Amino acid sequence: MLMEFTWRFLRCPNCGKVYNWHVDKLFYIVKMRTRLGPPSLRCASCGTVFVSGLQEWARMSPSQRTRFAILSLLDSLFVGFSLTLPTFAVIGYATNTSDPQFPSFGLVSTSVAAYALLVLALQVVRVILSNRRAESVVQEPVLVSFFSWQTNLQFYAVVVCSVGILLFFYITFVLR
Repeated sequence: MLMEFTWRFLRCPNCGKVYNWHVDKLFYIVKMRTRLGPPSLRCASCGTVFVSGLQEWARMSPSQRTRFAILSLLDSLFVGFSLTLPTFAVIGYATNTSDPQFPSFGLVSTSVAAYALLVLALQVVRVILSNRRAESVVQEPVLVSFFSWQTNLQFYAVVVCSVGILLFFYITFVLR
């Protein structure tokens, strides 16, 4: 058992189109959803407006905000590490290095931090957009589909990390 998790699809209540895929719990205990987002959504497929179960930043309690920050930090570190592996596999393959000291701890740490900062920047953008929606006079439902990054960001993170890890293994074990 390397890692256990539960995941789920969220669907439009009218047409059944999937608009979100996410890891719900890690090790069946740690809830992974941040619950940040627009409270009402409009299905891009059928136009139905429905309640999302999400909250805007302005309406989150201090403990919910703290949870959001902690999960964002953990997610960003996971993505940073997952993308650092293929980065250095590509560099090592391209330069044909056989140096056992490559890459150095400092270089790996810098790479993880750089990728993690990109993910954290996306989370900050989500908070800014949430605050703009909350301050808006007219509360319009957000148009949502499976590829809506504001409501399905975890899907994109999983895809990018999976491609990165597969690239790492391909370069490390197939091309070498």
